[in-house]
Amino acid sequence: AETFEALGVDDWQKKLVSMCMDGAAVNLGVRRGVAARLRAEMPWLVGIHCFNHRLELAAKDAFAKTYIDDVTTMLTNLYYMYHKSPKRLRDLQALADELEENVVT
Repeated sequence: AETFEALGVDDWQKKLVSMCMDGAAVNLGVRRGVAARLRAEMPWLVGIHCFNHRLELAAKDAFAKTYIDDVTTMLTNLYYMYHKSPKRLRDLQALADELEENVVT
């Protein structure tokens, strides 16, 4: 409520009709989720589990225990190996410069 009011939207409760969010219990929980708490004051409110999040979860389930799962794990590990180490990132950049390639950060 404070955020809406800080943005100058005083009648947000009259304007809000739906909310789209990921399916985490903190957001869509039946009793204590954000949507449930707001619905207690605004019974017309519709809470929607975000289609993109649902699609991501479906793809993750579909590719579980396949080579895609292994590739995803490898790429995630590579990302964190360079993301968390400025020295390693500098070394990777030096190698990319030598090969005339770009490093996307």
